[in-house]
Amino acid sequence: VLFHGVRAGLAWPAQYGRRTTQDVAYRMIEEFVPPGSGVAVENSVLRLPDSKYRARMVPRLTDRSPEEYRSMQIGFLVASSVVFGPVLANPDARPAEFAAYRRLFEEAGRCLPAATPTEDVTGPEIRVCRIPLD
Repeated sequence: VLFHGVRAGLAWPAQYGRRTTQDVAYRMIEEFVPPGSGVAVENSVLRLPDSKYRARMVPRLTDRSPEEYRSMQIGFLVASSVVFGPVLANPDARPAEFAAYRRLFEEAGRCLPAATPTEDVTGPEIRVCRIPLD
């Protein structure tokens, strides 16, 4: 009866200290995104310090067009596979959303390598892309 509780109690510290895709993505952001930049973060996949970035949390990046992001001086997008994953996996189910994500990713053009889950890294896939402001 106690086996499952003991096993979970022993596994928790090992899993709690594991790196996450959020850790990987944040390190990339610190390295490549200039301080003071406007950043749209999808689905609150990670929290950026207000003292360093002008972060705006959005439920879906596709709620706005690239032009709207530019007008808001948002030059970087942080996409979460929790939201874009099902859309990209089955484009026929939501063709309008699929087209909107495709447009965002194509217009961004400059995306850092995706932070993807592995055996050692947990969490959703996270993409960090730049939207040229000029």
